Amino acid sequence: MDVLKRDVLLDGGGGSLCSLEAGPSGRTTASPGAAGAALDGQQAVYPCLKGNISIEPPTHSGWKTAYLARVAILQMVDRAGVDNVGMYTFTFPEDLTYLEASKRWNSFNTNVLSKRYPHGNWVKTLEATKRGRPHYHWVGVVPGLRVGCIISSKKIALRPTPAILARLAAGATLDELTKSKCFVKGVGSNLLAERRFFNQALPEYGFGTYNDISPILTTAAAAASYTSKYVTKSFGNRPDSLKGARLVTFGAGAKVGTTHFSSVSGRAKIFREGLELFCLKHGLNWEDLPTYCDAYFGQPGKKYVGHRWAYFLREDFEACWREFCAAQPF
Repeated sequence: MDVLKRDVLLDGGGGSLCSLEAGPSGRTTASPGAAGAALDGQQAVYPCLKGNISIEPPTHSGWKTAYLARVAILQMVDRAGVDNVGMYTFTFPEDLTYLEASKRWNSFNTNVLSKRYPHGNWVKTLEATKRGRPHYHWVGVVPGLRVGCIISSKKIALRPTPAILARLAAGATLDELTKSKCFVKGVGSNLLAERRFFNQALPEYGFGTYNDISPILTTAAAAASYTSKYVTKSFGNRPDSLKGARLVTFGAGAKVGTTHFSSVSGRAKIFREGLELFCLKHGLNWEDLPTYCDAYFGQPGKKYVGHRWAYFLREDFEACWREFCAAQPF
């Protein structure tokens, strides 16, 4: 079979990091591309390697959890209305462990939130910052929170990052390097009462004095995206002490499901279609794959690997899918 090379592009776009080469045996191996090449025999160092937030997708359970949080918030706003949903941020005045932060949250939730909002229509996400201090983002039903508020917007300049400075050097105007930010210009009576209540209650449970108590400033979709993004961000920033921490908590009235579901698009689609093409190419049925996998990858004296055929054959499935797509006229 001819050598097949297809670039593997990351979901975020912006370049190819490696290529897949399918040899005579049909197995695929990854070869470094331009961005992954070593310099002078040493591992190349790029700014993107400092974190995997923007260039790599979250782990499988990570994107599922973020998706559930997003769907729960959208359904909550759809039922209650955008004027009756609040977005709160709870911070801590000092660096502390996740265990201590969880204890303070449980105490605050049991003694304050569950009594103030007995309906249980809320979603809480944990943000694990780079410096290690966790804080919480809470979205819940608060009747009439936005009533009487005046929501305005203003242009703010973007941070002078190297990319922004490069755009300025290339001739970009300052107007092009600004973005709109909404804020509460006029505070309604319900929002004012909420802020006064939490400013008094939060310090009693070990929370900081800088807490954002606001209604939804733009749309439900923006609020859902803003809150759920902290799930994927925390997967990249969380230290070892946060391994296994619950990044999303649903109130009794807001949970929409579990992570026990599968995607029908993206890489899951490539896997399923590649599996079908692989079986057609080799004249196999679904039931033959465990035996086929054990015959090719099993080792004498080792544990039977047939039950892990999906893992061992995943690259072959993808190679068949890419070969099929490359042969299409479109």
